[in-house]
Amino acid sequence: MDFVQTSRHVRVKAALPMARKRVQWFTCDQPVATCPRKVMGIDFVNPLGLAGGFDRQGTMIDAAQHLGLGFMEIGSLEHPDLPCLIKKSPLGLNIAAAPHMTLQQALVHYVELAQIYRTGADFLVINLSSPRTRSFLQKGGRGWCVDLCQRVRKVTSLPICLKIRREQIPNWIDDLPLSGIVVSHIMPDRQDIKHLYADLGALNIISVGGVMTPEDVETRLSFGAGLVEIFSLLVLAGPKAVREMVQGLWP
Repeated sequence: MDFVQTSRHVRVKAALPMARKRVQWFTCDQPVATCPRKVMGIDFVNPLGLAGGFDRQGTMIDAAQHLGLGFMEIGSLEHPDLPCLIKKSPLGLNIAAAPHMTLQQALVHYVELAQIYRTGADFLVINLSSPRTRSFLQKGGRGWCVDLCQRVRKVTSLPICLKIRREQIPNWIDDLPLSGIVVSHIMPDRQDIKHLYADLGALNIISVGGVMTPEDVETRLSFGAGLVEIFSLLVLAGPKAVREMVQGLWP
């Protein structure tokens, strides 16, 4: 990371505990903003959601509704101990392996988590983008990733997405039996996003990273993303700012 990236990362990490408390305290009587769309066979009331990493334990799944969002992604989950989930909006479950695992152990672990959580979500997200998991992609390569996705596909009928950083996306991404891809951007560039999403046209795209304004949301959607996720906006500006953005996009 350069200085700007590092500085922002530090600010977000420091603000995250208080942001979680603010979300738990936040309530809003306004109805969820509507801009219906169907992605991966799932009906979303609007295409803006909360990214994985904010609610790691599935204890704030009402947050999406209170914030006016169409969905949320919880996790990353590394252990099979999530409480029973009562969904009020589409829900994605982000699963991850521990960094100390071998490639074979990680493969088995991802499949076990997918099998355990297949009844608690609307779609699954295999996380290979975080500092704890991206080494599996680097070490395993195409063969390991194909095997992983095929095995997960055998244990669940849920749509399966791969979460991956923009700079990690391999030229064999189309070889994976995926329903979608969660593209994580660090320092997004408008033209880069436009060209990248055009190349990923066959996959349902969930875009995350650097989404701070209504224009950011509209740009991602216009370039081909089916869904967009926020994170830093909520952490740094608070739930009211998110609500206001959503209502501004879809009054």
